[in-house]
Amino acid sequence: MHDDIRYEAAKKRVAEIREFYTHIVAYLAVNGFLVALNIFLTGGFPWALFPIGGWGIGIAIHAWETYGLRGDWEERKIAELLGEKPKNATRDDLFDESAVE
Repeated sequence: MHDDIRYEAAKKRVAEIREFYTHIVAYLAVNGFLVALNIFLTGGFPWALFPIGGWGIGIAIHAWETYGLRGDWEERKIAELLGEKPKNATRDDLFDESAVE
């Protein structure tokens, strides 16, 4: 039973990472095209910097959600302060046998 829970948590984590990498690939492909369009067709003003910067903010937020603080950090912090184990397994707990009750 515990292996099923850990497997599902790991599967969800892999899906989150895959989605982030897909986002990066789309960002690079689209913005590479926009830079080429800016350089070869319109020249002059570097307007391609605007979508690069705007979308870059979205990439930064996605990276933060994927690798930084996660949505359940408040619950984990409360459990830590109370000296309890968190209810949901975190990515650090996925392969820690002592974290699974």
